[in-house]
Amino acid sequence: MNKLLAFLLLAPVLASAHQEYDYVRLPESAVTQKFAEETGFIADHGGRAGYIFGYLPKGMAPQMLDGTDTVVLDTWEWATKAHDPKTLEPINIDFHDHSRDVVEPFHTYETLTEEVQNLTAKYPNLVKLESAGKSVESRELWLMRITSQKLDDPDKPKLIYISSMHGDEVTGKEMLIYFARELTSKYGTDARITALLDNAEIFLLPSMNPDGTERKQRWNANGVDLNRNFPEMNEEAFSMKGREIETQHLMNLHLKHRFPLAMNFHGGALCVNLPWDHRRNSGAGKFGDDQLMVYLAKDYAKANKPMWQVNTGTFVNGITYGYEWYQVLGGMQDWAAYFRDAVHATLEISDVKWPSANTLAKFWNDNRESLVKYLEGGMMGLHLKVYNGDGQLVPNVSVEVGTSTRALKYTGAVHRITIPGEQNVTIKAPGYRTKTLTLSAEPFRGEYRSVSLENE
Repeated sequence: MNKLLAFLLLAPVLASAHQEYDYVRLPESAVTQKFAEETGFIADHGGRAGYIFGYLPKGMAPQMLDGTDTVVLDTWEWATKAHDPKTLEPINIDFHDHSRDVVEPFHTYETLTEEVQNLTAKYPNLVKLESAGKSVESRELWLMRITSQKLDDPDKPKLIYISSMHGDEVTGKEMLIYFARELTSKYGTDARITALLDNAEIFLLPSMNPDGTERKQRWNANGVDLNRNFPEMNEEAFSMKGREIETQHLMNLHLKHRFPLAMNFHGGALCVNLPWDHRRNSGAGKFGDDQLMVYLAKDYAKANKPMWQVNTGTFVNGITYGYEWYQVLGGMQDWAAYFRDAVHATLEISDVKWPSANTLAKFWNDNRESLVKYLEGGMMGLHLKVYNGDGQLVPNVSVEVGTSTRALKYTGAVHRITIPGEQNVTIKAPGYRTKTLTLSAEPFRGEYRSVSLENE
């Protein structure tokens, strides 16, 4: 029996332990769905120079070294330096922004806690601090809800940014902290930020996996990859059995709030990753809001010059589809898009997962405008309240638009985000006659268009 065959036969048993892993580079051609299922391989990043990087259960990789072009890497060294994916040689990149005399360090759990508490105390009329729940090791998943009191409306659109579900991918965590500072300090002086906070509620969750970050590892404290832990399409939407506690908290957060727009932040590449991760985005399986998703992704990437210049592998101007890059099962993006009707992108914000602190100013300069534009995209669309002849809100309203194949359902206010321009809109509800209108998508400014439906 040759080494590869023996390896593949043993792999399903060994991979089930989910304990320790080797970080490896494999030829992209070797990483098929069957290979991942048989070996327990967890893809991390790839699509450049013909290689995929990821994790194999400890001890398996050496059995494949003979003739398979498999290379075992130093996880932490790889996470903290830029490398050429083909030669594996380090690339020296100086991102230091000399306009800043002091380099701010990465936040620890303690300093992040202090920061969000101080922001809440300093801006009590803008920031409400909550915990989405506790981690395995009882650390809080801090959640900042940032909005002004100018429009006291429970139906404000709720938009969310989430970072660091992989504990060693921390650039996004810092960007969300910087963004919280920006939103609070610029409210009332920056017209765009003021409009966002007056008319929307921005949710920022900088650290979904604080235990992993404290341990400087990808997984949570139980050794589980949280981005492989959400229900898949053939499972129940809110089945909590077998879910890690951090995953359950995020599922409950989505159950409590409707987020029409979301993004979660990762590291290890530079791109906006679009649905689907688990299947090809084409034909009958095409994501219904693909046109909107591409529009928003281009807006983000165009404002981020280094991202827009990425045109390798499956990346076109820093944009890719998840499955075409590499398949992910049980990911948060697909779960939120499929079960919660969200427009949810995954942002790979830095080629290096845990870069030097002196790069953070550069990353902020690259992403600040993009972060604002993406949220503004979440405010563009149709804003309706649908009434019956008695002046009561109609429940279970279904709204279809010509630029999407998704019919989304609402009870109460309708915030249907779309691309700008005129939309053919079809409104349905049980017991009422269907109404079709032509409406223009507009930024939400606290006003709803009233639509009336007639009884059948």
